[in-house]
Amino acid sequence: MAPSPSRAISQSRQRRAARPVAAPSLAAATGIGRIDIAIWLFAAALASLMSRHSAMAINFIRIIGRRLQEAQERMRELATQRVEQRIAHTLLRLSRRAGRATAEGTTVDKIVLAPWERHNYEDQAYGDGGHGGPFNCSGCGNYFQVVKIAGAAVQPVTAESVNVQRGELTIGKAIIISAGVININGKVTVGQTSNYSANIGQSAQDAINALKNDADALAAAKRAAAAGNYYDISGYVTSTGSDVRIGARYDALNDQILLNGVVQGTGGYVYLNGKIISTSTSGLAQGEIVVNGGAGTVNVVNSTGVTLVTNTVNTGVTAASVVQLVDRLKNETTWYVYNAGAAAGQQVTTYWAAGTSTSSYQSQGVQNQGQSGPTGLVYRTKENMYYQWVDTATLTRPQTSQSNDYGWTFVGANANSEVYPWVRSAPTLVENAQQIVNGQAAGNQWTNFQQVVSATGDAHDNSFSTGDRCCGTDFSGTWHQLIYYRLTLNLTNTVKASYPISVSFNGGGVSSVNVASNSSIVLNGPINNLQGTTVITATGANSSITVAPGATNPLVSGTQVTLNGQGGIGSADRPVPVQVYGGALTAVSTDRDLAEICMARTWPRKSQAVRTWTGTRRGAA
Repeated sequence: MAPSPSRAISQSRQRRAARPVAAPSLAAATGIGRIDIAIWLFAAALASLMSRHSAMAINFIRIIGRRLQEAQERMRELATQRVEQRIAHTLLRLSRRAGRATAEGTTVDKIVLAPWERHNYEDQAYGDGGHGGPFNCSGCGNYFQVVKIAGAAVQPVTAESVNVQRGELTIGKAIIISAGVININGKVTVGQTSNYSANIGQSAQDAINALKNDADALAAAKRAAAAGNYYDISGYVTSTGSDVRIGARYDALNDQILLNGVVQGTGGYVYLNGKIISTSTSGLAQGEIVVNGGAGTVNVVNSTGVTLVTNTVNTGVTAASVVQLVDRLKNETTWYVYNAGAAAGQQVTTYWAAGTSTSSYQSQGVQNQGQSGPTGLVYRTKENMYYQWVDTATLTRPQTSQSNDYGWTFVGANANSEVYPWVRSAPTLVENAQQIVNGQAAGNQWTNFQQVVSATGDAHDNSFSTGDRCCGTDFSGTWHQLIYYRLTLNLTNTVKASYPISVSFNGGGVSSVNVASNSSIVLNGPINNLQGTTVITATGANSSITVAPGATNPLVSGTQVTLNGQGGIGSADRPVPVQVYGGALTAVSTDRDLAEICMARTWPRKSQAVRTWTGTRRGAA
């Protein structure tokens, strides 16, 4: 900066306004508390004072010059800056002038004043050899405002990220990912849920009745059914709690409700191979892996009075669900193996192996680290890892520019970029990023998000000789001024990536199938239930349990099987095939004396079959 000219201070006396206060109007300024007003009564008196006191005249010239300079600056901002920049500059100017209202007037306690006298800042702005410094003024008290440069302009600063809701990803039976970096910062659900249900009630019945009462629609539905296309009533079917809803269709040709098939998973599988990290949008751990597997439940209730046709129902088997994490940051492999049929608190076994080349938890050298329940498991990612990217903005102008020239333009940025005028680097994974406090490193970053601001630039030296005691100072020599023609601002964004990842498993070791209908039930496919009980109930005097013509393997199985068909079970030409795994078979027919059951001959060894019939049994045993 150029040396400042000498400054003299002239003080005018203040007069206390003693005028009656008028009623406020839309254009009136009403003071609150004490008011001091300094006024000049006559222009002639002002001119006389200025002629007698040259310092006062110089001060008025400075005031007018400063106002003109401010007006020119506002015009430049209007021509070259965007709205948000102009608003920011306006707020900064107002904040520097703002005071604080008190009962006795206005204070300026946020404004710091300092003297600018001879020997102030001597040998600080330049080496003048003790010749007095940049100011040549005696008796200049604390009249000059000290404006501090904002710390963000010269020192790195940090900022916290906003709270953003975490993401969720749901995959069918398995997820296999092999990548350089794998960030688990949301909920990943793998495998099929174990519980299904269908409540086919009044809403479905109303939809069917509406179809029957519309002759044209009913005729069209019958033609569609003859071609194998059925009227979908899934929207009128509900599920219980968090169960998956089983869909259903209406066969208008045969007046039957066709239940969609249910095939449950046989265990979920997760395989992650890479540098495993976990970031967060809230500063709390958000990574979560949920695996659905094991045996489950199927519950169907039909209360429409329309015959129900069941298709394939498979409750799954208790195959193990596995989460395998091959972590190339920690150079180790971890397995979580879930056995739904194990005793409580022992369903999950954790295995560990050094390195990343072991393919199976059953391999030699793998360590068994103990057993636990299906929830509350935590995988610890490598400590002090961070996800980082850099935003860069560069401004240039001609190298011959002077201090009062503008001419700045952004370079190197794509005008169509979402982050224009910034250029964003590819994200990288870094270790031991430093927390910046007051411009200094203070150890590994502990905040969730940090943005460090730094700047560099290129300048040319604008040098000139001041002559003898130039510009109201005692300095005589060469004045050096750096004029920048290239400026680069870097925003280094760092996100903590060492949050733990929770692991949990769903799905029990015991399954069940319950189908209840207030009308007949027709079996059109197998009901496979290897781990639990199966109960099929058709209530009503004429409600029976039969096998559909051409049905594909309509076998009913379970550890215990109960068939309750008040209107009969099976027929002479199509008996109901049943397989019981070590438990009892109970068949009840109260309103008919015929129960046709064909029991499978294969029984588990060392198991005793208990077969109970109520009514008259016919058919193979």
